[in-house]
Amino acid sequence: MKVLKTILLCGLIAGWISPCVEAAEIQVPADYTTIQAAIDAAVTGDEIVIADGVYTGDGNRDIELRGKAITVRSENGPENCIIDCQGTNTELHRGFYVHEWEDSTTVIQGLTILNGNTSSGSGGMMDNGAGIFGYNGSPKIENCVFQNNKSASGSGIYLIHYPVTQLSPDHTEDTPDKIEADIRNCHFENNTGRNSLNLSYVDGGIVENCIVINQHSENTVRGIEIGSSDVDVMNCRVTGLSNDSGQGVGFQISMSQGLYVNCVVDNSNIYANGGGVQIGGGSPILMNWLIANNHYGRSGGAVWLFDESSATILNCTVVENSFGLEGGGIDCHNSYPIFRNCIITDNSPSSIIETGYSILTITNSN
Repeated sequence: MKVLKTILLCGLIAGWISPCVEAAEIQVPADYTTIQAAIDAAVTGDEIVIADGVYTGDGNRDIELRGKAITVRSENGPENCIIDCQGTNTELHRGFYVHEWEDSTTVIQGLTILNGNTSSGSGGMMDNGAGIFGYNGSPKIENCVFQNNKSASGSGIYLIHYPVTQLSPDHTEDTPDKIEADIRNCHFENNTGRNSLNLSYVDGGIVENCIVINQHSENTVRGIEIGSSDVDVMNCRVTGLSNDSGQGVGFQISMSQGLYVNCVVDNSNIYANGGGVQIGGGSPILMNWLIANNHYGRSGGAVWLFDESSATILNCTVVENSFGLEGGGIDCHNSYPIFRNCIITDNSPSSIIETGYSILTITNSN
């Protein structure tokens, strides 16, 4: 049954009272049998509430939000509300495709998205984002689970901003040209692909209280990858990362000025080169990290810096990481990082490697 909820937007403006706006609570499947049908019927401010169950088939996968400021949420949490995309290598499907400049006024909340598969092997953009693919769209995503999804990159979530000036030469000043991440309390487990969460050219925002468990790839693998995005990342963990060949890192941070606080990378098993966190260029700040008990088959560093990175690393613990050939706690190549109040110990075969034109500043650290 559709329920109307009155949102009081009434105000006295120079003696004139604005009208009240009523928002609907739309029930799936009671009001509309599919999630997409409910979204198509919704207007600004509506809440689409999805009852307990497993949702499959057309209308319940490859879902588009139509640029609407609405909330799509479960009735009783992600453990009870599952979108099963039923994707395969020949039948490609994802959970959501978000591409109409949605922002945090559009909300996806409390859903499990599983068995998305967008890995066609073509190498194109649409190979990414088997759970949620945001192409110039970035809704608020909270309390969601992404499980057993497969894509080239961003097997759970992939967000990318393409400047409108490149997409449309006829754009106007009113055309949105910015996306910000707002991803909180999400769980990524047993997904396959380059990474579980990928943010590229995102203009700001936050990733908070997220965990990546057992991300796997046949080749290069990361847990969380932040590229040319000034996003803050708080209280996140990558654990159990693995691959069959190539390199792997828990966090890949490239050309970022963001703040990264209270993160953990542990218990990874990487075939070749790797690191707990790889920082390429930029000047991010890392505080209160734990990088521990990771194994890499060849070379690298638990903290691996390159491309003239000037990262600041504070109050971090880097312990018991091992490399098969050469590597250690820090591998610094052509970079200028600052380490303060850090514990860097029991990494093998060495503690610190400096190559190229590096200037490594370490104070009050073991």
